[in-house]
Amino acid sequence: MDTTTKIVAALLLLAPLGACDGGDSETETDAESETDAMTSDAGTTAGGGSETSGDGDGDGDGDGDGDGDGDGDGDGDGDGDLSFAADVYPVLSASCSCHIAASHSSGFAAPDADTAYGNLVGVTAGQVGIPRVNAGDPNNSYLWHKVSGTQASVGGSGVQMPIGGALSADDLSTIEQWILSGAAQ
Repeated sequence: MDTTTKIVAALLLLAPLGACDGGDSETETDAESETDAMTSDAGTTAGGGSETSGDGDGDGDGDGDGDGDGDGDGDGDGDGDLSFAADVYPVLSASCSCHIAASHSSGFAAPDADTAYGNLVGVTAGQVGIPRVNAGDPNNSYLWHKVSGTQASVGGSGVQMPIGGALSADDLSTIEQWILSGAAQ
């Protein structure tokens, strides 16, 4: 038996119980790292723990995403996509009171999620010749430019929306990701 095989055999016999139940060792020696890499085909992960679910994320739930819902976006719906009603409309309703009250002269009324969605997606903006929301393409979506403050770059006018203060980075990211993912209702 060669030296490497002897080390592997000894380490496997002396492995702490935590390595058998999915726990990771906080202090891993070079020999353990080498052993882990050599035994990965037998179900041992590179971190020293046993990956019993086979999903690769280490949380053992079998979904592969690390947050438990199977899609990685953490919203619990398992679909991975943002939706207008659940993710974007709450941002608009909290920040865009002129449009929510349907008192804005732009023609973009948003008194409820269904009306707002119908007035946004695929509808040409009155100020410019591009859609308010062009599914999959924030750079050709006037809404994106208005909330980003780049409306002049596409021939738009006025000020950055919402009036009175820019959206947070998280809210901007939500809108951008929703558009990129296809602007689902």
